[in-house]
Amino acid sequence: MNVFNEVSTYICDLPLFSKLRLTPFHKHMRDARDYFDVGTVVHDEATVAVSVCCLPAMFWRFEIKRAGDGTPQRNYVISTGSGTLEDYWPFIEQILTGMLVVESVERA
Repeated sequence: MNVFNEVSTYICDLPLFSKLRLTPFHKHMRDARDYFDVGTVVHDEATVAVSVCCLPAMFWRFEIKRAGDGTPQRNYVISTGSGTLEDYWPFIEQILTGMLVVESVERA
């Protein structure tokens, strides 16, 4: 077993993991470049699937799916640079509450 393939939740993220009801992880990865599922957070009319890649720092991916309420369903995938979940979760909360809006603009 290679110690460099051992990945664990950052200690500073443990309180947020608890608040979001995510299970802290400690894994042995064959290839640390792979994303793995951390869990799903339910927020009002949306769910957020959280995954992480740990090479060598943590890179997060959030897949936000909004429940249909008569309006077109909008789904988002947000990927981050390296950092803690604590660094990026405030932005996800802002998206969930409509305080930060992400729009796709297509150009010809």
